[in-house]
Amino acid sequence: QTHPEHKVFETKRGDYVRSKSEQKFANMLYDAGIPYRYEMKQVINGNEHYTDFAMRQPLTGKYYMHEHFGLMDSKSYMYKTIDRLEDYFADGYLIGKDFFVTMETKTRPVTDKEFEQIIKIILADNVPDSVI
Repeated sequence: QTHPEHKVFETKRGDYVRSKSEQKFANMLYDAGIPYRYEMKQVINGNEHYTDFAMRQPLTGKYYMHEHFGLMDSKSYMYKTIDRLEDYFADGYLIGKDFFVTMETKTRPVTDKEFEQIIKIILADNVPDSVI
């Protein structure tokens, strides 16, 4: 983890995250029975990242990634976000398939509905690829 000291919001599972939005999403995943790891260290497109949420479909074991970009008011943060997204896309991740993104600004916070949609997609994807 890059800045463990900034994890101040406790989730229902008992771990700590950096923002109220991440806390809300972690609690929603927990309530839905979707296993997750917070800030899992990964190498994506040759670069080290700490993915906000690595989630696993409870029946198939398929993995999904989620990044929450909560400071989109900041130009420098936005540029870092673009670099990060480029790595995911270069590694073959597709938004809405196995990779999810939420973003917010001070005037437009992320909504429960956005998080619910991610959970709905993961839970609905419950047929193993080998069966299709």
